[in-house]
Amino acid sequence: MSRRTDNHHRAATICRAATGLPHRTCLGWAEAGLIDYRQPVPDAEDEAQRLLESLLVAELADGLPESERRDGALFGFTSARPARTGLSLGLHPAMADRVLSTVLPRIDEYYGGLRGVPGLRIVPAGRSWP
Repeated sequence: MSRRTDNHHRAATICRAATGLPHRTCLGWAEAGLIDYRQPVPDAEDEAQRLLESLLVAELADGLPESERRDGALFGFTSARPARTGLSLGLHPAMADRVLSTVLPRIDEYYGGLRGVPGLRIVPAGRSWP
């Protein structure tokens, strides 16, 4: 096995552990050059999606203290399914309300401005909200 193939499998293994996606999906991304072992999750296709994702993480980091972590759910998420055009996140049931109240856009009358992540929307998938 070549060193390049080893690196692809290494990146795919890290990606699978980080996202829960099948190894073959992550290996395909590695072979396409979308991920490597230093960046095991592909970037979004466009700048607006990358900005939205970074604002989401910044808002969660500011709004959820480490003490609110449940069952290893970092920022209240149990899974992350990245795609080039978006990101699907699985919420821990005990953290869902807290996470959504932190990140969904809303006017805060006490603060006097917009809170949450502008442009963030949740989309139903069957009987759930991914």
